[in-house]
Amino acid sequence: PLLHCMHIAEWGNHVWEVEHVNVTSRTIRLGRGGWQEARDGFIRDNPFYVEGAMAALDQAGEWWHDESTNQLWLIPNTTVEPDADAIELDVALPVTAVLVNISGKDGPVKNVTLEGLTFTQTRRTLMDVYAVPSPGDWSVHPGGVVTASAVESFSILNCSFNRTGGNSIALIGGASNSVISGCEMELIGDSGIVLIGKLPGLGNDGSNTTGMLHYPRDTLITQNHIHDIGIWGKQTSALFQAVSCRTTFTRNVVYNGPRAGININDGFCGGHRVEGNVLFNWVRETQDHGPINTWDRATYMQPGGSLYPEWNRIVGNLIMNGPSGNRDMGNLFPAVDNDDGSAYYWIAHNVVAYGGFKNFLGNDKVWIHNLILYPEGRFNNTGNGPCVMAWGGANDIYQNNTCVTRGSGGPGVDSYPTGACSYANESIKPLLLRSSLNTYYNPAAAYELDCGGKLSLGEAQALGVDIGSSVAAVPSAHDLLSRA
Repeated sequence: PLLHCMHIAEWGNHVWEVEHVNVTSRTIRLGRGGWQEARDGFIRDNPFYVEGAMAALDQAGEWWHDESTNQLWLIPNTTVEPDADAIELDVALPVTAVLVNISGKDGPVKNVTLEGLTFTQTRRTLMDVYAVPSPGDWSVHPGGVVTASAVESFSILNCSFNRTGGNSIALIGGASNSVISGCEMELIGDSGIVLIGKLPGLGNDGSNTTGMLHYPRDTLITQNHIHDIGIWGKQTSALFQAVSCRTTFTRNVVYNGPRAGININDGFCGGHRVEGNVLFNWVRETQDHGPINTWDRATYMQPGGSLYPEWNRIVGNLIMNGPSGNRDMGNLFPAVDNDDGSAYYWIAHNVVAYGGFKNFLGNDKVWIHNLILYPEGRFNNTGNGPCVMAWGGANDIYQNNTCVTRGSGGPGVDSYPTGACSYANESIKPLLLRSSLNTYYNPAAAYELDCGGKLSLGEAQALGVDIGSSVAAVPSAHDLLSRA
């Protein structure tokens, strides 16, 4: 049997084998497992469930395998006549996790295309090897139904992935100029697409651009339909990438998953483009995240020898938060969550609903020409956050955005971890959000900036904040659409 439970902070799930159950003391001794989420923690009083116990076999469609007798017990999900002594059923028994594996040895495999294929009914990988490929929170199984490494110009076109037990597609290590286009992925056990690199040495030196490539580079992911993922793994996404370079994710429709729709796990290389996508109904089963999530907790020697990555672009997307559960632990649920030091992001011309933008301690971000609709959530004060919530970070600019709220409009600013928030303090001011030329709409035409006290628009502008910005009552839907 296996025991499934959520991480103490609802950041993902853990799964263990059950070694023993003591009915008298009401205790369960756990065996292998627990690696499906990178940030270990206590279960606390989180709910859990056990699978693989015959006593729980009570619903149509459920089955139990008795390993001692090699018998399969099944409650069929069909009508059975009372006097029937036999029925016919089609039963699929997945035995393999990988259906296609392409891997170069002395050099990359070049110019391979998979087109018009259907991949389905592979076994779960929850209890297989997982890896923590970079300093973000996520632990990932480094494989997929289609797994490729040491490849060049590898394409997956117009394929269908349905009911796969783990990740659908995994590019591991060196993979240059790959294309994933026109595919549908649905009812996926873990993530849709996984890109994982591994740098030599201590794992943070990517300066050597000669010889064998060690990471996915210049991957194009376009015009895919990815939905209903994370059936088994809850720290999963439509796209997960770690130690990858210049990924383009464009014109995709992705929805329905337990955590982020897109997770960029570190600040290696940069040059990523997330453009023209539709994302909705993410973070449905977890906490403290957004449909797009990024991290940058480590310093990398970038390709070419610089310490600074290329700028990343999140442009022209439609992003809608919720409806989601697990909203009772005090965390924000922004549409774009630039967490823990994320840097060098240009975020422009997006329409986001029921969540705004967030920066936590990262530098060099620009939010410009975005339309933000009811960032506090679907209902008043459901905890999703303000138009933008910016914790201390240099060179963060919020400009020419339109934000519609139910209560007072205005940015959220915090100087953490450097002293009390104050735009009047010249030593702290360089670490505070620079906002200007924004439009705030709400029924009361009210503005409030909370930084060392609650400031009106006039008081904020006297300190050089939100110069050229305005606040007004909510206009017509037609007027708002003209700003999209």
